[in-house]
Amino acid sequence: MPIEIRKRITLLRPMLIALVVSAHVPYTLYNPSTKDIEATFTAFLNLMITGVLSPVGMPVLSVIFGYLSVSSLQKYGYSSLIQKKIATIIVPMVVWNFAFAALIYWGQSHGWPARPDLKLFNGNWASWVNALFAVNQIPANGPLYFLREIFLCFLISPLLIVLSKNKRLALALLLISAIMIVYARPLPLIFRFEIYAWFFFGIFAYNHELASISINSRHENAILSAGIFAVPLIAMSFFYNKSTFNTVDKALTLFGPIYFWILSGRLLNTQVGQGLMHYSRYSFTVFLSHAFVISACWQIWSIFIGSSPFDNFVIFGIFCTAVIFIVAPVFYHSFHWWIHQLGYNKLQQNRSSVVDRAHQIHPVHQTH
Repeated sequence: MPIEIRKRITLLRPMLIALVVSAHVPYTLYNPSTKDIEATFTAFLNLMITGVLSPVGMPVLSVIFGYLSVSSLQKYGYSSLIQKKIATIIVPMVVWNFAFAALIYWGQSHGWPARPDLKLFNGNWASWVNALFAVNQIPANGPLYFLREIFLCFLISPLLIVLSKNKRLALALLLISAIMIVYARPLPLIFRFEIYAWFFFGIFAYNHELASISINSRHENAILSAGIFAVPLIAMSFFYNKSTFNTVDKALTLFGPIYFWILSGRLLNTQVGQGLMHYSRYSFTVFLSHAFVISACWQIWSIFIGSSPFDNFVIFGIFCTAVIFIVAPVFYHSFHWWIHQLGYNKLQQNRSSVVDRAHQIHPVHQTH
């Protein structure tokens, strides 16, 4: 994979995770068609960020996962890749689901209406399985259902790769998927169909080298400008025709990947881009922990400020988001310190030494 493409993907991760986080900070206007919203300037700004921009984050992340899955499968093979994804996707998902499940259990045991759809206190084992693994229900740590879907995408990735290589068939499937995304057609056993569709598009983009297609700067400027104008217009349209807002908003997400790909190119050699790339390694930790941290911030605010966060939702939203991104590196480095203390690094070094000695005893002969 070209180094520039890898850098642009690295740059995008924290930006996209920030969009996902913005949808989950309390009193945001994610999925606004289910809410009664007065036409105020504050509501308009909130709607632009969490009602229009936030839904773009997860589709673009799914494209990145799909794009990288092809080279990962080529590098590791199917069996080894799935083992790696169990370690890097399923295990973190279960750990952070358990942390949140413990909060839910504690709240339910004290009579609080914490996740009434997920009975953990005096519940059965099936509730705990769903809380941890999201088998057929949103897990304890709600946003982590995304990891369940991505893991299933990796399970079927060989089939998706084969389908993507037939260009006409792949384009037909992508067109059908786009229609299903815009008109929100649900499927059984799947939480979000668009995750699978965008993952497939990422595979298609890799196999047909879409990331390497150059767009002249004039066209890039036109696309970026169109996006800047589209976001407030779509947000404003909510107050005029609420019934069609979701359809228009979903249609906007179809342009998310190309928009953010162009944006990543513009930011690549800037200080902002360098900062995003530096923070990128903490992005997954932000995603894993943000719902847990939001819940903790809610309790801390209620106890020490003495008022409901709903009464100060703008200040609380800023405070909560800042804490999420400040605490994530602490979680990240604490985890790696713990792994080091367990001797995992030493085990890896010992394995490397064994491999090196094996090569010294039985050198590999290269043919030219």
